[in-house]
Amino acid sequence: MILKGIYKALRGGDWENEFNLGQRGLTFSFAALLLYIPCGMLIAKAIVQFNSEGQGEPNYSGVIQTVSGMALTFPLLAWILSYVFQQRDTLQAWLIVRNWTGVLILVTFAAFAGLYLVGLMPFMIVYFAGMALYLTTLAVDIRLAGRVGGYNWTIAVFISILIAISSMMVLLTAASRSLGA
Repeated sequence: MILKGIYKALRGGDWENEFNLGQRGLTFSFAALLLYIPCGMLIAKAIVQFNSEGQGEPNYSGVIQTVSGMALTFPLLAWILSYVFQQRDTLQAWLIVRNWTGVLILVTFAAFAGLYLVGLMPFMIVYFAGMALYLTTLAVDIRLAGRVGGYNWTIAVFISILIAISSMMVLLTAASRSLGA
């Protein structure tokens, strides 16, 4: 149901019937963001294993902080921007669909990382898949801001770039902390 709704929201079609757009649906979409934590840990484990040739362990508390920041970046920005652009009536639906879409993208990346960890895939494929999935979020955010959020094309592009920059800031902050900078 959710996968079908994400597909319809991105490609066109009646996506509203595929999601619970009420308060309970919003609560479940935020609860789903908790999946960022195990997925982030799995991805971090794969990165550290590759970079340390299997000798290191990720800083799991740093991973939890980073993925929590990334999980909450979009909802916070969406809430602020819905007030700035006076689109509060579509905020809840936009949050629900985007939260589930973000979880799907991260779970896909974690699946690639897991395949690397069990020896079924080289790390370079994981790396390129992760980069492709991260860059895909820009196109996904443009589409969802327009179709679900109700923003016009120009504002949807602006919002998507702002979301991408903000999530990149969270990642760079985490990287600088892990390097001791």
